[in-house]
Parts: sequence; C-alpha cells; structure tokens
Amino acid sequence: MPQPDGTDKEIVSTIDLAFSAYGNADMQQAERLCRGVLEKAPNQIEAMQLLGLIYGKQGKYAEAAELLHKAIQIKPDSAKIHNNLGVALMQLGNLEQAQAAFEKAIALQTDFKQAYNNLGLVLKKHGRVAESEAVFEKAIMIDAKYAEALGNLGVAFLLQRKFEDAAENLQKAIELKPNLAEFHNNLGNALMELYRFDEAIAAFDKAIEIEPQSAQPHHNRSLVLILTGQFEQGWKEYQWRWKNSGFSTPLRPFKQKMWDGAAIAGKLLVWGEQGIGDEVQFSGLIQYIVAKGIKVIAECDKRLVPILQRSLPQITVVPRTDPPAELLNDASITHQIPMCSIPLALGWPMDLKPHLVADENLRNQLRGRYKNGKKVLLAGISWRSGNTQEGPKRSIDLEYWEPVLKIAGVKFISLQYGQCQKQLQEANQRFGIEILKDETINPMTDLEGFAAQTAAMDIIISVDNSTVHFAGAMGVKVWTLLPKVPDWRWGLEGEKTCWYPSMRLFRQKERGNWQPVISNVAQELRSLI
Repeated sequence: MPQPDGTDKEIVSTIDLAFSAYGNADMQQAERLCRGVLEKAPNQIEAMQLLGLIYGKQGKYAEAAELLHKAIQIKPDSAKIHNNLGVALMQLGNLEQAQAAFEKAIALQTDFKQAYNNLGLVLKKHGRVAESEAVFEKAIMIDAKYAEALGNLGVAFLLQRKFEDAAENLQKAIELKPNLAEFHNNLGNALMELYRFDEAIAAFDKAIEIEPQSAQPHHNRSLVLILTGQFEQGWKEYQWRWKNSGFSTPLRPFKQKMWDGAAIAGKLLVWGEQGIGDEVQFSGLIQYIVAKGIKVIAECDKRLVPILQRSLPQITVVPRTDPPAELLNDASITHQIPMCSIPLALGWPMDLKPHLVADENLRNQLRGRYKNGKKVLLAGISWRSGNTQEGPKRSIDLEYWEPVLKIAGVKFISLQYGQCQKQLQEANQRFGIEILKDETINPMTDLEGFAAQTAAMDIIISVDNSTVHFAGAMGVKVWTLLPKVPDWRWGLEGEKTCWYPSMRLFRQKERGNWQPVISNVAQELRSLI
C-alpha cells in the first residue's frame, strides 16, 4: 500500500490547521494534528518542526530535542531546525551543544537574526558576556528594529556595568515593544545604578502594570524604595522576594502563621535567610521582639549558633537543617517570621544597639598576640565582597589602599574571607609592609574565631561585606566603604546608619572612583594615631 509523501493535500491541509492552532495557543489541538500527520507520514518535516516547537512551549525540551535531531537527519541543511534544536538544548542546560546548533544555523543562513540572538543568550549563560554583546550587535546589524536583541544587548551591558549603554538599548527595545515587562524591569535596574531612582521606580511600576504578578519588578522596586527611605511601602513590597525565582533563599517549610507584629501568647520562630551578613544584621532585631515579652526560637546558620546563643541567652537558638529540626514543629510555636521581614512587623526605622558578644577569652588572647607588647593601633581590613552580583562594585583591590596601608603606627590585620594570600603577598611586596594574615582563623568556617578576631581590633576598615556586620553588631568601631549606589540597607546620605551606632559610612561620590574615598579614610585614620 503506497504511503503519503508528506505533500499530500490532506496532510498539507492538516499541517495548516496545526499551525493555526499553534498560533492560537491551542497546543493540545496542534499536537494532536501533528501526531496524526506523523502517523501517516513519519518523515513529514513541517510536522516534525512544529511538534518540536509545541514540545518546547510545553516545557518538554528533551522530547523536542529528540524530535529535532531526527528532523536534522532528514533535512540537515535547514537553518531553522538547527536553531530550534539549539533552543531546546539551551533549555536543557546543554550549552555547548546549543552553541554548536546556533553556529550551524548561522553558517547555513548568515542573516539569521534569531540564531544570532540565541547564540548571544547561550554565551551570556556561559558567563561570556563580552562575546554575547558582539553577537547581539550582529543581530541588530541585520535588523535595527529587532527588539529582543536590543533588550538582550541591554542586559549584556548591564552585566558589564555599562549602565548608560544598557539604558539606551533597553529604551530602544521598549519603543519597539512597549508591552514586554522584562524590558521595563531591566531598564529599572540600569536606571537605579545611574542614580535615577524616580525613573527606576517608574520603570518597575510599568513592568508591574504589564505583569502584576511578576515578582522580579516588585522585588527590585522594594530595594529602591528602601534605599531612598520610603520604608513603609518598601518593606511591604520586599515580601515579594519569596516569589522571585532569582532570590537566594527558598521559603522555609514551616506551617506556623506569619507574625505581623501583634502580641501573641505562643512562641515565635524567627528564621535566618540570605547570607551570614544578613543573619548577623537582622538578628539584631530579635532583642526588640523579646522586649515585647515574646518567647523566641531562632533558626540560623549552624556557624552562628554558639555566638547567637551566648549573645541572646533569653532565646533558644537552633541550627538550620533540611528538613528543619523536629522541635521547630512543636505546638507551642504558634507564629513564624523570616528575619528580613521583622522591620515590616516592628515598624521602621529603629535605632539598634549592638547585640553580639564575642568569646572574651579568645578575643583577649588574639589582641595580646597581635599587639605583642607594642603600642600600635590594630586595624582589621577587608577589601573584597563575595556577593556574586554586587561584589565587583563593592570591592576595592588592595593596590588602591596604599595611602591607608603605609600609615605608621598601625598594625594591619587581614579579616578578608576566601582565598586572598596572593593579593596579600603582592601588597606586602609592593608597599614594603606586612599585613598580618592569621592562619589559625578561617573566617568562612570558624565564625567564633572570626568574631573574636574582629572584636580584638581597635578599628575595622572594610568594603560592604559580612565583616562590617560582625563589627557593627559587636559595637566595634568600623568604617564601611560604600559605592556610589550602595546596597539598599545603607541609604543614600550621611555617615551614620541606624543599624550600627559604631559604624561610619564613607561614600563614593563618583561611580567606580575609590581614590577620594581611600584618601579620606587615610586622613581620618592618621588622626587616630
């Protein structure tokens, strides 16, 4: 019995109906029609391509890739099939294979703008952002009104901290496609870094207007609001962080009712979130909950447990585990709250007081060893942030610290966490000094030792990282060096912060220019000698 060759009128008509159903977002009908065609003509290439796209829309990327691989065997010179295969592979995380598929599509069709755009996305996912920039620009050279490529180019600029270029390209993308929330959200991020906060909020507002349930613009908007002192609205909006897929902390699986600041008869579970610095900072609010007569159980990073238990003996401190400790399911615990939601419950701003207490014996031992009988000022320094997104703008390479490090009468102690031995050796050789690195203390694993070391200092000079939170939480004099657009917790003006009375803020006046900040710090440090 003869088989249809794929160009049979009935098959062509069915494929037309399938494409129509796909265009109307009726994936179930489109899939049914494609499957019907492939039962009659297993090698019908249009049906294979469309079914691959349908699988992609349904999130069935493995099935899509398998089908499109078969389609390529039948039609290896189809740029479109290679591109569609690349999309499926990219979604599966097979970035090398996806890159090869997009490059093959471009080789077959040199003006294939979508393939260039997709190749740029793969390179960006690989962390090869500068290369992705050039590829997005090629797509735009083919079509100057290609909104998606303009938007992606804007993101590439954003990741490279080229904020003016990012804003320019995102605005072009918005002119072409004004109803894509993603463009407005990314524009808001660029405008925030350009110190154009009202415009950033307006961009986030527009993204929310287009997609009211999109968590990213809500979360980003909250950060600008808190940074600019609009606390009530900002802390409310900050609750969207839990719905933001890019947020660093998953919501803990506790069943208790969320605490709203009201008086309660039962116990309150306060649980830490985000990084160590955040847990140190926001645990300072627990003392004000206790002052309300509420019994608190705190769950935190296991490295913090002994410090927090010693510092707040009136509460019970439990290490964070997965699944959580059984005692946290006790019926006496009636309410819960994540640490960074406490400002919303208590009201903000507040003037906090130090709350952490280091091991006094260890602190005294370290201080005696570092001073070694000499009359010197002990200055702990930290120059790098480990934050993957914000670290580059917060960090100050040691080579720029010379005016500070060459001040006589000061003994500098490295409080920098992570691998930093090479940087210390280079700085010591370059400046003819000795920055002490105490190898007996690992700030990443031994927080008891690190807290005692921090408490042993006369002063701490550091970029914005967890070091400044430990210092501030223990009432140690600490000078925090902030970029032009700082993290949301520091506000935009002034040398003081309500978080830590012992902290002084040194603010960058010009984005990326740390020299005046370092000069100011050096001048102020000399006055302490």
